Amino acid sequence: MLDKIVPPWDPLVLGCALAALVVTVALSLSAKKSLRAASFALALLWAVYRIGTDEWFSNDVGPHLRMELPAAEARIWLGTIVLEGLAPLVAVVGIAVVRRSRRR
Repeated sequence: MLDKIVPPWDPLVLGCALAALVVTVALSLSAKKSLRAASFALALLWAVYRIGTDEWFSNDVGPHLRMELPAAEARIWLGTIVLEGLAPLVAVVGIAVVRRSRRR
């Protein structure tokens, strides 16, 4: 089963996660409020898509995948999925918090 599933550290998957991070951070650094709101929406959509569509959480493949992986690799797999999904959202919220604190 593992040979048929793309791991979360595959270069294409990492590239997409990095692209999402770069785009959302660039939008959140914009002076326009509408672009900052779009960055939050995009980061939220990315998190839902990345985490929600991974095979790890599917009812068909997920249980078999978790049984085949050793415990240490399973933790790395899950951590990578969560990191890739939430990194843009955490970055956008962090930028917003810093921006708000500097305004006061």
